[in-house]
Amino acid sequence: MRRFDRYRMPHDAGAPLALVGRTSAHRRGECGWAYLWTLLFALSLSVAATSAARTYASALKHYKEQELRSIGRQFRAALASYERHGPSGQPPMQPARLEELLEDRRAGGEPRRHLRKVFVDPFTGQAQWALVRRNGRIIGVHSLSQQTPAMRHGFEPDEGGFERAMTYQDWIFANEPPPRRQ
Repeated sequence: MRRFDRYRMPHDAGAPLALVGRTSAHRRGECGWAYLWTLLFALSLSVAATSAARTYASALKHYKEQELRSIGRQFRAALASYERHGPSGQPPMQPARLEELLEDRRAGGEPRRHLRKVFVDPFTGQAQWALVRRNGRIIGVHSLSQQTPAMRHGFEPDEGGFERAMTYQDWIFANEPPPRRQ
């Protein structure tokens, strides 16, 4: 077929010029429906993908919150253990550094491990924590994340005040009541 064959007059010389080069589907009004259905399919697929992404993000945030609470409870238990297992005859004290929870050599002999590692904050992805101190000693830790918590109720009794938290920095995991923030 040559390049300009479709613009020639059809064999039926009586056919209107508007129909020259058109198929029978065009004459019946079917042109464009496949395109329209493809667009509708793409639209519904994008709506479904957006919904799935939101659900995934929500589930991921819930998982990270549970992980942060679990890590916080381990820090709290390690701080309590450090305080309980000090040298006899000395008043109970808290550590000055987190590393002291990993290897406590105060009693002499074998070091005691109150915490197996300094955990990674699930929201920041770093093993850095804000330390809550009293008299130069660590009494608690909290996340450095400034994200807003999704969880607003269902906390354990020792997680008092978490319902009113504006950021994860307000989730303070302390062995004793932390000093009030101004």
